[in-house]
Amino acid sequence: MTKTGAETTTNSDGFLIHTPAQTSPEFSRETPDREVRADLPAKKRPAPAVAPIKVIQLNAARSKLVAHQLLSLMEREKIDLALIQEPATDGSGIYLLDRNPLRVVAAAGPAKSAIVVANPAICVLALRHLCTPHIAVAKLKMGELQWTVVSSYFQFAEPTILHADALGSVLDATGVPVLICADVNARAAACHDPSPDERGDIVVEMNLKKNLRVLNEPGRAPTFRNSGSANLDVTLASPSMARRVKKWTATHDLTSSDHAVIAFEIEGQPATPGMLNNPKRIRYNWRSTDWTKFGNTLKVLKGTRSTDLGCPNVETCTRALTQVLATACETHMSRVKVARPKPAPWWNSTLEKEVKILGRW
Repeated sequence: MTKTGAETTTNSDGFLIHTPAQTSPEFSRETPDREVRADLPAKKRPAPAVAPIKVIQLNAARSKLVAHQLLSLMEREKIDLALIQEPATDGSGIYLLDRNPLRVVAAAGPAKSAIVVANPAICVLALRHLCTPHIAVAKLKMGELQWTVVSSYFQFAEPTILHADALGSVLDATGVPVLICADVNARAAACHDPSPDERGDIVVEMNLKKNLRVLNEPGRAPTFRNSGSANLDVTLASPSMARRVKKWTATHDLTSSDHAVIAFEIEGQPATPGMLNNPKRIRYNWRSTDWTKFGNTLKVLKGTRSTDLGCPNVETCTRALTQVLATACETHMSRVKVARPKPAPWWNSTLEKEVKILGRW
């Protein structure tokens, strides 16, 4: 397995952008051939096509066997993102899945929900302060697409309204676009269940209040099948995110869980040519910094942005904090020149096609 160097940078939204070492393509995607001219300036090269993001949703029934089946499914189908309810756990966290190269977002302790990110090209910001044993929350970014993802489990033995209110509070803090995968343990006509109940009415009311779209499709297999059947597992999204979700399916017997594996794709959004080829990298020379003056400036700037820094919306708070730090650095530090990477002069479309044929691209 061959590797090239990895690099971590920070973008204007405060995300840590990790460019992983290239390895054999466990999560490779076929993209249309594109010509790369060595004599064409990098800043004018068009952004490549972006493959859809492959997502699965599953209640894993707290089963270690299902965890192994799920991992095998993710590797076989090259799944980018999995949202799991009732995952199997052990003393160290989420059983089997909480290991490199997978990245897991879940509450500490015996979590009832988890987010598993398999594609190294997806940037992950875990919102730990919003996670609970029943809710896992993260901000994800891939290309120019940035969204919040939530995995939620409504405990059947507890009032549905408690879980609906908790999820609503998370949505108030994160904003849109948002994607939610949940086992609501409720039956609603809006989720195409033939026998709606009072619990389902609470879920429908939450959807209306938060302007969420139900992505479950009519005519599909019920998401839960045991002695009876019901659509307990739902996929929800804000309107802008719902428009990106395609090919929603529910399939039984892929694992031994009595819940179906829900699968769908999210349309990606490529980075702009400027972001792709010339990421803004700023470095500061901090060795001669007067840290007393720096601290005083930082304190003043924090006071002027106190409203945004105290805002419950994570994105607004992150952007304000980034701007405060950047302004303080600009005031008291000198910049260090960073050389922009140039495309290899010998690379061309012929070499690219040959590498693809070898299966190493």
